[in-house]
Amino acid sequence: MRKTLKLSILVLLCGVLSTKILFALPDDWPEDKIIVLPDMGSKHIVSAIKSAKKSIDLTLYHLDDKEVINEFINAKKKGVNVRVILNKPNLYPSPFQTTINEETEKILASHFIETHYLVDHQYTLTHSKFMIIDNDYAIVQTFNYDDFNFKKARNFGLTIEDKKQVSALSKIFEKDFNGKSAENDTQVLNLWNEEKIILGPEKQRTLISDLLKTTKESVLIYQQDLSDSEFGKILVALAKEKKTVNVLMVPVPFGGIDNNRINQTKITAFGGEFRFHPKTKLYIHAKVILIDPGEENEQMYVGSCNLWPEALSGNRELGIVTRDKLSIQSVYKTFQSDWQTALAYEEAKLIDDTSNK
Repeated sequence: MRKTLKLSILVLLCGVLSTKILFALPDDWPEDKIIVLPDMGSKHIVSAIKSAKKSIDLTLYHLDDKEVINEFINAKKKGVNVRVILNKPNLYPSPFQTTINEETEKILASHFIETHYLVDHQYTLTHSKFMIIDNDYAIVQTFNYDDFNFKKARNFGLTIEDKKQVSALSKIFEKDFNGKSAENDTQVLNLWNEEKIILGPEKQRTLISDLLKTTKESVLIYQQDLSDSEFGKILVALAKEKKTVNVLMVPVPFGGIDNNRINQTKITAFGGEFRFHPKTKLYIHAKVILIDPGEENEQMYVGSCNLWPEALSGNRELGIVTRDKLSIQSVYKTFQSDWQTALAYEEAKLIDDTSNK
């Protein structure tokens, strides 16, 4: 009897230890599995890279943070297989032109880390943002790895530990890295139905639209750009139904003409509300949708997609929808805090205009 009991305990302990070894997050990882920027800076990304034992797969729009790049190099020196996908420099004219990845590619290549670019013109931009560590866990992010995102912009990263979701992300990365990125509608719908992953651009517009339409009480949104007319109509419809529609943004996110003003005016006219942070104080870069936080129906999208036409229809984007209560409540708490300190459009814009003089 005692031998049987000891054997059972030993088997149980081995199972627990095995699970912990396979899926352990870094010791300093947030309990709610949410990385909040700029509050937390780059420390958790650095910890994740340092924790890698076998592989790191990264897709970003751009990468130039020196500390993070050095950690990738250190990981490579330790024998970790590091693979990187970035948006291709000089592929498009302004405003899509970006040369920020050129120097990064040279640095990584000098340490035998390959930077891959997606097929020219298959997508307008490679804008998805996620990192997979040892095929054990992943971080789906709204941020790039640079000084601006780590120190000046509101962003979030959602930790993914579910084995099926991590496996699905790994397969997406593998196809993209090997130049086989094109998906058909069936594959994209399966990703959504089975793993709650929204992969753009195929069906992205429809899936995010349908998600918004599930709102029963409130929808709270962080967006860098919300100029798409279809999404404007959806939010107007929700506001007309007396549902809470609250959106946090910055004024004139890309300079020049603010193409968001049409949707902001229409949605506000029917009871929705927008508040703004000055770009020079806290740049709202996050792409997050909170549906009915605190309610039975609560769910949250975290990803790379802005609600503007080119992002929805032309970019390689990736987002994921979670119902994890702890993660949702963490982002909801930050949203409430940001909402309380936000300003009206003209006030925020005046601060930016004054700062730029």
